[in-house]
Amino acid sequence: ATLQNILNIGGTDPQIRTDTSDGSDNKTLWIGGGGVAYSWDRGGYLYAQGNEAGGHVGIAAGNVSGGSIKFTTGASEAMRITSSGNVGIGTSSPSVELSIAGADPQLVLWEGADGASSSKVQLGTGTAQGFINVHKGDGTRTVQINSDGDSYFNGGNVGIGTTNPTVSAGT
Repeated sequence: ATLQNILNIGGTDPQIRTDTSDGSDNKTLWIGGGGVAYSWDRGGYLYAQGNEAGGHVGIAAGNVSGGSIKFTTGASEAMRITSSGNVGIGTSSPSVELSIAGADPQLVLWEGADGASSSKVQLGTGTAQGFINVHKGDGTRTVQINSDGDSYFNGGNVGIGTTNPTVSAGT
């Protein structure tokens, strides 16, 4: 690799460098820490890479088992991506692909910018129960499934074992 413009800050190992290793106009800016000189295989690093045809920006935890990428706001961790690829929002130890934790965590998918009056699917825990809500385009809730309370389908016929239901589920 051809290394240029190495800058050492507070030690003998480079913390900031540029790299033109492929000999073309591709350029890479690396900012890292915790690694051995020029290896960048330990600790964390940021990089920006590309040329006039395109590029990308990366955040890496290095090649260390157990490394993770943390996003913080203020002094609190808001999100983490573990070395196994699990994502945690509100938790530092996500045990599945996506974990959302909090006092009343919800996952909401909606159409439009604000979600107030649009098609929406809402999944959450509430304070004492889990729920799934589905809203139609005008914001009206048409499906509500509660783990501890009333559930309903309000917006047409309901079929089990058919794709063409002709009766309502019940009144």
